[in-house]
Amino acid sequence: MTRRVGLTILGVLLIVGTTTLAKARAVPTMITHVDDIGVAVTLLEAQNAAGPDAVAAALARHNGHGPLALLIRTATAVGAAPLIAKIGSSLTVPYQWTYAPAQFLLTGALLHRGLTYQQLLVRGRLPALLFATLVPLLLALIGWRLGGERRAALAWLMAAIGACSIELSLHAAQMENYALGTLAATGLLFLLVASADVPATPRRALGEACVLAILTWCQYQLLFMVPAYAVARGWQGRRTGATRATVTRALLWAALPLALSSAALYHYFLYLWAGAGVSWNAGPRHEYLFTVPSGAGLAATAAYAARFFVSNTVATITAMTAVVPDTSPLATGLGLLSTALAVIGIRSMWRSRTVVDRSVVVLSGTLVIIWVGLIGVRALTLSPTRHALIWLPFLALFIARALSAIGSVRVGTVASAASAVLLVTTYRSAMPAVMADRANPLREPEIVALADSTHADLIVTFACTDDLELMASLRRPRFHKGCSDLPQYGKFRPAEGADEPRRILFVNTAAPMRPTDFQALQRSMQVVREHPVLTHPESTYSRTELRRIAAPGSTEWKRGITVGGAGLFVTLYALPDAIPSGARRPSQPAPMLPP
Repeated sequence: MTRRVGLTILGVLLIVGTTTLAKARAVPTMITHVDDIGVAVTLLEAQNAAGPDAVAAALARHNGHGPLALLIRTATAVGAAPLIAKIGSSLTVPYQWTYAPAQFLLTGALLHRGLTYQQLLVRGRLPALLFATLVPLLLALIGWRLGGERRAALAWLMAAIGACSIELSLHAAQMENYALGTLAATGLLFLLVASADVPATPRRALGEACVLAILTWCQYQLLFMVPAYAVARGWQGRRTGATRATVTRALLWAALPLALSSAALYHYFLYLWAGAGVSWNAGPRHEYLFTVPSGAGLAATAAYAARFFVSNTVATITAMTAVVPDTSPLATGLGLLSTALAVIGIRSMWRSRTVVDRSVVVLSGTLVIIWVGLIGVRALTLSPTRHALIWLPFLALFIARALSAIGSVRVGTVASAASAVLLVTTYRSAMPAVMADRANPLREPEIVALADSTHADLIVTFACTDDLELMASLRRPRFHKGCSDLPQYGKFRPAEGADEPRRILFVNTAAPMRPTDFQALQRSMQVVREHPVLTHPESTYSRTELRRIAAPGSTEWKRGITVGGAGLFVTLYALPDAIPSGARRPSQPAPMLPP
């Protein structure tokens, strides 16, 4: 091992190691979100439905015959039935959410009933932390292959940009698959770089296609990158002397496994084209959704399009590469600098004489065309959210290319090393404040203590407060209202021996309890005919607010983009004759529990 190789590896490991510690601290403490906590709820519900009783029921339905019964019987005979059930329950996540399945095979193996709420959070988020850690390592390999004489500088800088992205760090502490999506996009870029000097034969193309198919099962957004990869790979083939017929034949071979894998992803496109996806990250004023003003002429449309794409592109690059909070006075300046450096890096790589450099520009340019087209038809947004993380490896490469090319090799190496140190230092200094703003206020022992102290015989959660479903020690009956402000049909279980709940504990992470919420609960219960209903009006209940913690945090770097709550609001509704002996009377001031 040469001295240069050793120093490069040491530098990359120091960058990844120090930044991973900051990410790991966020895993048990970060706020939950419906896309985060919903994964654990879905998996545990599916595991309950995939137990021994479900296996027996499946055999009964098929009378012991047929392929499914044979599979179940064989799996049971060899002791693999639990594994089959585990895999089956893990696949419920992609069928209920717009997530690709790969990550949740691992997540499903880590989660099970009997874990505490805190243990479920940590275990469920570990895969995302692992994938976010691998991103800068793979970026460093790409930089090493592309850097030539400046390979050490490029490897350090690319690793630092990927490791210090606050947006990626936030989603390294969530159960979604956006960290894996970033890793998959980085893997696609690495595949293109590693294949640059390899002839585009049918066998090679088939192997690459299988890899690409696996990447699409990691994150569905990779489907948009596959056509761009095919264009870039074909461009490489023509520049390295392959005939047009050879390239065409290779691309046809590559299309087969991709077609087979993509056929199963239809539900994602249903979400996409139905417009559900764009509504999630269109911005508080829909500023990230391309919407030409009504009645605008050609000139006005062109002006709007220019403003939309320029401003939102800068905002997106800023968010993906940010190493300081969005409230920092440095955020805007660093975002503009990153944008300028990315443009310089693209220009530098396109002017390069190497096929691999220019093919990366072809790949990213083709992807931009696809992306802009989808934005133009309102199938996608151009937003500084987790959905843009697949662009991070390209931004890391272009920015690092611009910085590492400063002056001579020695000057560029020193400048790159200094920039990497500055990035890591700034990131480590910023992360405590970033995560303090996103601290999870929900703690299982405190929620259980509230339920016990109030003698609540019904707990109502609403506005996507699914966390209580994971608190095994919370034995009270629960009524889950769902994510919207409108009443959802939930499962109401009354207290044993009670005609109706007389002490109701409302728990919510978004906002305090309102009279309309109580009325909506009544309407929801009235449609569940087999259970008692609330017959008393709200005015007959005493209302006591027990906890009010308002938190401004968000799962995005740029706060205020996504809906949802990061606070804790607990309110008790009790009939006068339902207050336990010795408890505080409603006429007394309501004490506020300490945060």
